[in-house]
Amino acid sequence: MCWYKDREYKTLNIFQPILFARFYQLLQIFAGKIGIRKDGIKYLFLILLFLPSFFSCGKKAPPVSSLRSIPETISDLNASVREEGIILVFTRPKDIEYDRIKKFKILRAEKKKGDCTNCPYHFELMDDIFFEMPENAKVKDNTIIYTDRNIKYGITYIYQVIACTEKEIYSEGSNIVKVDCGIPFLSPMGFTAVEKESKIILSWLPPPSLFGGKESKDIYGYNIYRRKDKEEYPFIPLNKKINKKPFYEDTGIENEITYYYKICALRKFKDTLIEGLFTYEVMVTPIYDVIPEAPSHLVCLQVEGEVLLVWEKNKETDILGYNIYRRGYHEDTYKKINADPVKKIQYMDKGTKVGNKYFYRVTAVNNLPEQNESPMSKEVNIFIIE
Repeated sequence: MCWYKDREYKTLNIFQPILFARFYQLLQIFAGKIGIRKDGIKYLFLILLFLPSFFSCGKKAPPVSSLRSIPETISDLNASVREEGIILVFTRPKDIEYDRIKKFKILRAEKKKGDCTNCPYHFELMDDIFFEMPENAKVKDNTIIYTDRNIKYGITYIYQVIACTEKEIYSEGSNIVKVDCGIPFLSPMGFTAVEKESKIILSWLPPPSLFGGKESKDIYGYNIYRRKDKEEYPFIPLNKKINKKPFYEDTGIENEITYYYKICALRKFKDTLIEGLFTYEVMVTPIYDVIPEAPSHLVCLQVEGEVLLVWEKNKETDILGYNIYRRGYHEDTYKKINADPVKKIQYMDKGTKVGNKYFYRVTAVNNLPEQNESPMSKEVNIFIIE
């Protein structure tokens, strides 16, 4: 358990396991000084333990376990460095029996030069976050996001969070996170976004220097962030792993939806990855037309005075069907002879006459709203005989 300045603990219930053991140890020390034997210590301990029950009012309160009266310890505290400060993220614990989580205490310590490796951290209360009215933090569902803006470059900060109930009962301190606060990079330059087929290609140039003008080429990588209309940028970047090169291909997009992007350069300072200043925001609305490939291996043959056309199925998975085009020997242009796209990869043309020569070509149609049509297949011809 880590203590901090002006801490107000109100969980002084000797039935809690830790306090139970400490109370017995203190009693042994006290009894040893006044000469009480070991057996006498046990009897004295039992008398002091149950003495309050003789002075109770006789009314029974709801049976509340002492273990359940302590809030759950926060164990997922994370910290990251961005241009606006050090951002802390953690999850609100569940409400305990007969009590609710009301607020959180943000504790911070500074590691200075000369401090020993195993020295205890001297935490100070930095802020109180009220869950219902988080004026100085953001709450999304049960996730609390807090930004520490009062920082200085070159200093190592250590953070811990404590949950507090409406009855002023405090949890144990959360997991401890350490942040080495180094100078970030300026924003990358020349940020552009280009739509190409079914993806958006982002490209940029490395940042010119660190914030403040100091030159550095020690770029660890880049993070890319994306949002849609009326949305905020997520806390987690779009790239699942650190993007090492100054370009990125976003393939997880949909047609006719507006996307917004911004990126930042990463710098590794001691044991901490620091996000630099973000670029300006770029906006892209994909309106690309995905055109299927032309059907292949078209063949035709006469079947009892009619023409049977057969071709190979397209490899695309979004094919709605196929259109069949025909022209006569003395005709210059093709005419579509099917009303709706043909679902199968064959078609029987019943509109032919004996003694005429016909030319055929086939196209594929996808299932997008525009129903984009492929180029025509290679031409095949047939002469109808009796």
